[in-house]
Amino acid sequence: MFLYDVNGTLFIRNDDRRVMKCVWNGIKMRFYYIANKDTKFMKIDLNDFEQDEQNRYNKVKKMTEEDLMKISPKWAVGKNYTKCSEPKFLPDSDYTIIELNLSKLIESTDFIELNPYELITDDINDFRFVYIIERWDNGLFIDPPTIYLTNNDEKVRITDGRHRTIAAYHTGAELIPVAIHKSFNIERLDYLN
Repeated sequence: MFLYDVNGTLFIRNDDRRVMKCVWNGIKMRFYYIANKDTKFMKIDLNDFEQDEQNRYNKVKKMTEEDLMKISPKWAVGKNYTKCSEPKFLPDSDYTIIELNLSKLIESTDFIELNPYELITDDINDFRFVYIIERWDNGLFIDPPTIYLTNNDEKVRITDGRHRTIAAYHTGAELIPVAIHKSFNIERLDYLN
């Protein structure tokens, strides 16, 4: 059994499906028991969300390509590293920040169940995109994605930040900062510059 949170809704992976509602610290919460194989096919039901959350979701869903391109991704790197939420992005950490060509990164990455060429698809995890777009639209910073390449694989793996990468792509950004462990041979990523 595995518990994880998606925008305030808790999911517990299990072999059967049951829904359990509870109240925690005055907040209504729902627990969903789902099978592992079902998570990538779950669609969002906006009726499960409060009206303000529905409005936030629909605002981003209705954004045109032109609307999205007016948004500039803001990354917690460089002079803005103090705005990061993870210690691994601090200058003295075991990670280094490099910039990569975003289109090439999109083409070279295994996004698992996500389609990088679509932003809002009514997937259960689409509120991640809403949160990211809202933060950037309000001038707030977000940690960069963390990536790696395995020894036998030429596909880039994003260990943290697939949704951030896709959201940045839809804003029309050309470059993206990524965090990579200092032990990694960065020259292996030269084809993404």
